[in-house]
Amino acid sequence: TLFVREHNRVCDELKADHPDWDDETLFQHARRLVGGMIQAIVFEEWLPVRGVHLEEYKGYDVEMNAQIMNVFNTAAYRYGHTTITPVLRRMDDEGFPMSHGDIDLRYAFFNPTATREVGGPEPYLSGMAYVTQQENDLSVIDDLRNFLFGRPGAGGLDLVSLNIQRGRDRGLPDLNTVRVAFGLEPYKDFHDMNPDPQVSDKMRQCYGDVNKVDPWVGILAEDHMPDALFGPTAMVILEEQFRRLRDGDRFYYMADPAIGYAEKTNIKYTRLSDVILRNTSIERLQDEVFKVEHTPASTQDVTLQVNEVTLFPNPATDYVQLELVKELNVDLNVRLYDITGRTWMTREIRAGERTLRMQLPDGLRPGYYWVSMIGGKNSWLGRFVKQ
Repeated sequence: TLFVREHNRVCDELKADHPDWDDETLFQHARRLVGGMIQAIVFEEWLPVRGVHLEEYKGYDVEMNAQIMNVFNTAAYRYGHTTITPVLRRMDDEGFPMSHGDIDLRYAFFNPTATREVGGPEPYLSGMAYVTQQENDLSVIDDLRNFLFGRPGAGGLDLVSLNIQRGRDRGLPDLNTVRVAFGLEPYKDFHDMNPDPQVSDKMRQCYGDVNKVDPWVGILAEDHMPDALFGPTAMVILEEQFRRLRDGDRFYYMADPAIGYAEKTNIKYTRLSDVILRNTSIERLQDEVFKVEHTPASTQDVTLQVNEVTLFPNPATDYVQLELVKELNVDLNVRLYDITGRTWMTREIRAGERTLRMQLPDGLRPGYYWVSMIGGKNSWLGRFVKQ
């Protein structure tokens, strides 16, 4: 829906610039430009976020095989099934939770009413921008294990068993054979695959022999590479596949002679957030929608323990109050912000003070909010519910 809207928007612009073009010419050129935007979003934005960095594009390679590899389609690219979350968050155009509430994934399968009841795809696009994907690992949510594509909420197939059996049906070899085919050393032990005993012991219990691991399962079990979503086997497969898709495509937007230099430059710097904002009613969205901004700090970053700070009342209506168990000899900067990272209030607790009362601003909608305190080497993060 989003890119159909973008296609029509581009057609309107082209028609205004080229009143002599007929419908077919407008359609085909808009198709080239929108296809280029999708390519740019994938290669310039989406892949780097996942830790996949290809060498600089050097042009169309006539000898490059651009076909989809069996091991990519049937194993490596199916990593995404482990990263899916069980809830589709639905937020309004300003990034606030909707009165309709969120929807469980199992109730969204083949359920167009779930889109119509909130007025279109905007609440889902806005909500997805603020949802952190699950870890790429051996765990898959129940919605995909037991509710795949049945009637909404009525149960269905198991995607995990389907993936494993599909790999066998298509003749995929074991993980080590795949690794050797891509120039990697075979694993000698499950510990080499992942040093975490909770993973390696389960794999050993399941397969017994490291040379019998289904490639999809083994790819999920691998220890991740630094600053990447994948282990080494998935990484080398994805790099090779996307290199083929880019360099072996004579209509890749950078190589397409029908697309002008200025158009190519504009495409190269188009981000998914640009496409969303100019084709929806969404008003607030971070530039990089593949990254969640302003997520709460992890526990290892918090130096003030839970029992050293009190945040009350919770739930709150008109105000919240912070109380420190002990005085600190540094000033603390206090920030109140919502789930999208929007700051609603900043205050300060001066050195030697222990209490801060914050009157909640008018217009603060019901929902979850965070309060952070930072000062010197001290930091703290708390959450409360606004009723």
